Amino acid sequence: MSTTNSQIAADLEAVCKSLAEHKPVDPEVLRRMHERRRTSDRPRFDRSISLELLREAREE
Repeated sequence: MSTTNSQIAADLEAVCKSLAEHKPVDPEVLRRMHERRRTSDRPRFDRSISLELLREAREE
């Protein structure tokens, strides 16, 4: 599966919009993001920081 920067940006924008509107993220977007993370050979972003950022965003 080939992923372009525009596809990644569109998924990120969808996640940000969902968080801003306090709505659930589209399951298809989450599936694509998890698949990219699973197949990525780049170092992973620390999960504890990611969870902390999501919790802070939900509190606002």
